[in-house]
Amino acid sequence: MVRLSERVIDHLRQQPRTGPYDIAASGMSQAGMVEALGASQSAIAKVARRLVASGVLLETREHVQGSPTRLKVYRLTPLGEALARDIRARRRVRTPAARETGSIPRASGPPDWARR
Repeated sequence: MVRLSERVIDHLRQQPRTGPYDIAASGMSQAGMVEALGASQSAIAKVARRLVASGVLLETREHVQGSPTRLKVYRLTPLGEALARDIRARRRVRTPAARETGSIPRASGPPDWARR
């Protein structure tokens, strides 16, 4: 099972990069993460607070697409980017390519060493 903090980091890694004067994507806000990750707002807020305190996320108040007011927006710091790369690498190792495609190959018989 993947921890919510890892899911938040991976989600933010997938968000578009924005400049200082751009309008942030809704997925970078708490409400956007709640919708995308299916977690409660309080759970997302607690995880985001811990990740900001540990230097993984940067929190700012910005204009967000579809919102009339400025909201808290989260971005990965360089440390967060490194963690996101590690999370992706661990998922690739843990999940074989056959599982990713949804087709698990079936054995056609005993392995070669057992046929002798």
